[in-house]
Amino acid sequence: MDIKGKNILVFGVGVSGIAAINLAKQKGANVYVMSKGDPSSWNLDHKENLYNQDDFSKLIEMDLIILSPGIPRDHEALSLQKSVPIISEIEFAYRYCQTPIIAITGTNGKTTTVSLLGEMIKRSGKKVFVGGNIGTPFCDYVYGHQDADYVLLELSSFQLESIVDFKPQSAAVLNIFANHGERYTDISEYAKAKARIAMNMDSSGMIWVPSDFEISTKAQVIRVNLEGVEIDSQFDLSHFKLVGKHNLQNLYFCIEMGKSLGLSHHGMQDAIDHFKGVAHRIEFVTDSPLKVYNDAKSTNLDATMVAVKAVSRAGEKLALIMGGQLRGSGEDLNANYIQQLKSYCSKVYVIGEACAHLKAQLEGDLIVEEAQTLNNVFKDLEEVDTLLFSPGFPSFDQFKNYAHRGDVFKELVAAYSKQK
Repeated sequence: MDIKGKNILVFGVGVSGIAAINLAKQKGANVYVMSKGDPSSWNLDHKENLYNQDDFSKLIEMDLIILSPGIPRDHEALSLQKSVPIISEIEFAYRYCQTPIIAITGTNGKTTTVSLLGEMIKRSGKKVFVGGNIGTPFCDYVYGHQDADYVLLELSSFQLESIVDFKPQSAAVLNIFANHGERYTDISEYAKAKARIAMNMDSSGMIWVPSDFEISTKAQVIRVNLEGVEIDSQFDLSHFKLVGKHNLQNLYFCIEMGKSLGLSHHGMQDAIDHFKGVAHRIEFVTDSPLKVYNDAKSTNLDATMVAVKAVSRAGEKLALIMGGQLRGSGEDLNANYIQQLKSYCSKVYVIGEACAHLKAQLEGDLIVEEAQTLNNVFKDLEEVDTLLFSPGFPSFDQFKNYAHRGDVFKELVAAYSKQK
């Protein structure tokens, strides 16, 4: 794609937006940038053609718009650019990528699966770039030397909404649960966005999906019964450190995709033996004076239910901390969720903006403590064997992001452990 001299608008100045700005400038484009807030506060090296999103009428017509994942395609600021192609940062980078691509999406487990598969590739003697929705933007890779054997991408539904030609060599959809009610009217709409990962794949490609997942693609489709995954018996799991059935599902995808890539058995086994998991994703924190797990990444109720089942142990009292920012949809605990919490938890601490909302739904079925803040939880931890922080809601009511709330939680755990 030749964009030299073209007018390119990058909408959004998060990490992927900044990476897109750098790549567009490298390719000789006239770069315009639009986002919310005062442009002087954006901390960009690029200082020209900066627009607050409320000033969109001042923009000339663009040749291309690169949309950050958090901004919907029907945003008012795009209303005067209706005939202009809109692509994601993922699509933009793809058009310059010369390396085979592996892409993974799903509601839960993406980061763990991508990280573990990345370790398998590395320990098999191959060089891999791991990025996308995790860590480093794809544009940063194509901006550089492109010296990896594989590009391994974690992709969100938001990123997949705005792909056009993006085509991975192999891909996976791990699972689908209701999520992002602020963006999608129902789960089928959300699933369609996920299915776009394979829309350009051909018969040379392979994609692994849940057995009931609807997908239209020319790629080879391998359907996975998530309730009955069987790990290849050639692999020893005695040193596998991740807990829960869901992590066995994640491991299954890694092994099967790894075998299809021709990774060495030794490299894959080495990764299984040494991989410790990903921070803030059912992360084991300590077992003294009680077992503590940090699952601050959980932003939906299904993720919380997975975590509860993963850490519960017969005969032990499990306390759950949940709550966070209300978002207007997908916040109600149905009868199934409540029954699961009753089965596994002895107590639930509720925090954040969702505090009263959760207490009203749970009171009468469980012991509910209206803690309001994480700090207050640690004032009353009597008769608790295991403490799980798995919020089930976004973090932005009290924290910068999920990582911030996870770090705060671990600091409070450390202080509590010292006192005991």
